[in-house]
Amino acid sequence: MRDPRQVAVVGVTGYTGLELAGLLLRHSAVASTTFYVRETRGAHCIAELFPQFRGWGQAPLRQLSLDAITVHQCGHPAFSRYATQASAELAPALLDAGLRVIDLSGAFRFRDLQTFTSWYKLPTPHADYLAKPLRPS
Repeated sequence: MRDPRQVAVVGVTGYTGLELAGLLLRHSAVASTTFYVRETRGAHCIAELFPQFRGWGQAPLRQLSLDAITVHQCGHPAFSRYATQASAELAPALLDAGLRVIDLSGAFRFRDLQTFTSWYKLPTPHADYLAKPLRPS
């Protein structure tokens, strides 16, 4: 049996983020989950922001900032559930800070730069990361 883990979820207010929150809060291998959002609206835990999570524990809710994530999550995985463009900027910064990142947006869905730009019609600040191997060597 594996040791329980501490994980972060960056961007939890959309459908995928809420579904991920439910999965992680119920998962036996996850010891604690911290949620990072742009606006906490005065809430201190996810159940205060989303009543459907009442009774599931007091998973902390923190104001989103690169510094907050890297300080509190050092060495732990971070799920990024931001929009494609925002994830394209945040995920490389988290990787550079030494975190493992599981990106659920479309930012890293395509490995080919031309395919990405033709599909998403977005600038690619993360172009260097598209060509990198998915796992460290």
